[in-house]
Amino acid sequence: MSIRVPWDKFEAAILLDGWLRVKEGIPRSEVITLVSYKLRKKAVNQGVAIDSVFRNTNGINFQLMSMASAFEATDMGKAPSKLFMEVADLYHNDFASYSKLIEEAMQMLEGTSELKYSFIKFLREQVPDKADKILVAIKSIDEFAIATKALPCSFFDVLSEDTISLLRKKVLNHKFFMVRHKNLQEYPALALSLLEKFILNTGDTVATNGSEETEKYHTAEEKQVNNENKQADNISFADWITQCAGLSPATARSYRSALNTCDAYAFESQLYSESITLCTTYNDFVVKYDALMNDEGFLKLSEIKHNYLVAALKKYHDYFYALDTGFVSSSSLSKKVQPNNQPSVSDEVQNNCNSILSQDFEDGYQVGDYMHQMRFLSCYEDTFGSELDITEDELDKLLKYIGQIRDGRIFCKGNNDTPLITSVFEVVENAFENGATAVFFECIYERYTDNLISEMNIYSADALRDIMKNDSRFQANYHIERSAIVKNGISADTTNEIKVILQSSHTPLTFEDFKERLWYVPMDRIKSELARFSEAVCVERGTYLYALNFYISPDEKVALIKAMRSSIYSNGYLVAKNLREIFNKACPSAALDSEYLKDYAIRDILKIIFQDEFDFSSSVITEKGNPLDIGQLYRNYAAEHEQLSLREIKEFQETIGLPIYWDDIFKEMVRISATELVRRDKVQFDVDAVDDALEKMYPNEYTALKDITLFLSLPAASVRWNGYVLESYLRDYSKKFRLVQVSISNDDYYGVMLKSTSNLESYNDVAADMLAKNGGWTDEKSALRCLVDAKFQQRAKNSNISAIVKAARQKRANI
Repeated sequence: MSIRVPWDKFEAAILLDGWLRVKEGIPRSEVITLVSYKLRKKAVNQGVAIDSVFRNTNGINFQLMSMASAFEATDMGKAPSKLFMEVADLYHNDFASYSKLIEEAMQMLEGTSELKYSFIKFLREQVPDKADKILVAIKSIDEFAIATKALPCSFFDVLSEDTISLLRKKVLNHKFFMVRHKNLQEYPALALSLLEKFILNTGDTVATNGSEETEKYHTAEEKQVNNENKQADNISFADWITQCAGLSPATARSYRSALNTCDAYAFESQLYSESITLCTTYNDFVVKYDALMNDEGFLKLSEIKHNYLVAALKKYHDYFYALDTGFVSSSSLSKKVQPNNQPSVSDEVQNNCNSILSQDFEDGYQVGDYMHQMRFLSCYEDTFGSELDITEDELDKLLKYIGQIRDGRIFCKGNNDTPLITSVFEVVENAFENGATAVFFECIYERYTDNLISEMNIYSADALRDIMKNDSRFQANYHIERSAIVKNGISADTTNEIKVILQSSHTPLTFEDFKERLWYVPMDRIKSELARFSEAVCVERGTYLYALNFYISPDEKVALIKAMRSSIYSNGYLVAKNLREIFNKACPSAALDSEYLKDYAIRDILKIIFQDEFDFSSSVITEKGNPLDIGQLYRNYAAEHEQLSLREIKEFQETIGLPIYWDDIFKEMVRISATELVRRDKVQFDVDAVDDALEKMYPNEYTALKDITLFLSLPAASVRWNGYVLESYLRDYSKKFRLVQVSISNDDYYGVMLKSTSNLESYNDVAADMLAKNGGWTDEKSALRCLVDAKFQQRAKNSNISAIVKAARQKRANI
């Protein structure tokens, strides 16, 4: 039996610290490994006898779920203990006390390594000003090495030149280490260099201590892992493929190559960072296996390669499961034992255990749960009058073999062949007989949820899939593609199914209509396919019509084309919002049949019907191949008026439904106030005289428009001077100055008057120059505020502020 030591508050604090790291984005598997190491080391430091099961990664995985439930105040997969809830409450409501608790817990991990203390002393003598930061880097390197299994213990326990070389390779060169610890800057590399120097100064002492400490910290659990690795070496994947699975050596090599491709994809997609073939526990393997099998990109890649990657991965899963359960050993190879070989216990014991699962664990047996283990052993003894003489781990492995795992629980296999499952298979077959090409598990589960939960304790679509795929009826007729059942000999094509249903209807269909006919396809898939189908027009929320099924008689169609072209010839375009009126007049019969449709629906339908005749934008329609020049449209509009008001421009904008193109308007107009413009041929300036006056009054290289106020000193013009007139003058008339600005304001003026002789070219250049000479900012936000305060721009917004700030800092450095 394994050692049972109750958790204390310090261990709970370390576990909570682990959960906080998971929330920060640190991979869960790394956190579990690190927490397990810390708790085991704490126990060793305190003189607690431990074995291979004590606070191991399997246990920590479940306990982490319990702590997550306590911290998040919601069910995260395992109910929280009273102790965990108390520590989580401490974090939320008395953080100072929690901080003290975690600090004390971490001190318990320090141990009594004289070598570490010697190095700290050495460090403070060599680089006293950097010692504290280097120690932080040392801690980060140490924890990362343990979490990623680069080392089984603290590197101080095995310190040598080889250890430092390994740390450089496995930690400093790890693509995630510097990303996570970018705040450490150069200190990790400096720390390892000083460790090398420390080793040279201390000589053989380090090597001796390292050897002694290595032996000390090679716990029973680590030795067990080493033994498992040796066993894996003896029973290689290639040997298992040829001698147990009965396949050829060429197939074994091909599968091994495919696993390398799986790793390459995973590394590039950052699904995991160490080869799946280097996993030392079944749980670690399953994490990586699930990451790949649930990744759409990987499944697409495998599909391109004729599903060979998935096949290799599943075969390696069978191999690893055989090793994990202990049903394959080196001695069994010569017998060509299959992965599902019987466990070492007798058939009678297996039948007895199956009976206990069926009678006493209707809600399933929780793998790794201590209370379930004790309850099972107790039920077995009470029922059969004898003790089941196996460890808890062996019990879990046995039940995994004889039962079926669903949602982390083991159920009796005999419970699967029920009238309910028979009914599920009948409805699936009926769907295929009626034209289905794929039936999704989540839709089956949705249809039978209440019955599956109440009758079979099935709480997810994945659990239902596990049961169905092991059924002989499934294996004889179906296979799985992605998340769906596909019948052998049929190609899955739900996209076409959705299109066919839409094309067969001459009236709009709602999402509910689609779901009624395609109950076996998830609604989100139906919605996404409709959104991608260009001829599917959304006529109102959640309702679609196949545009080409919208009937317009040939005569009415000709009349409508003629009316639309007439409007386009008159104005150069047809305003989309006027299309309904033209449609009603030209197509009275079609209009009567479609009174229920909104204007935008008519527009989108006609856009599909007349796609070869006209170009439709969101607001205007033009002849096919003759798209509208919006800038020219505004310029033409302005040129037609001697005077314009801001109100009139906005009314025109609302008519065509397009944003105002001020640059094109100003090619024809001069703004003389916040709300008025006059045509340029009505305005005259004495350009040379105005430029000379501006040069004398404002000699600086650049000046904000809002700072130019001496308008009475400027030579007279045909309009009264003000900031708006000056803005137009600088933009289109001046010979000695240029206008630079972020953008044109609808009813105000902002920008900078820049001398034409300046080396500065754009607004960004001017803004960077001003910031370089101004010390009133520290970051992008304060730099924007500085530009607003200097009246360079109206609002504290600028999409180029990052480039401006970078240029300003470079200029400031040069200054």
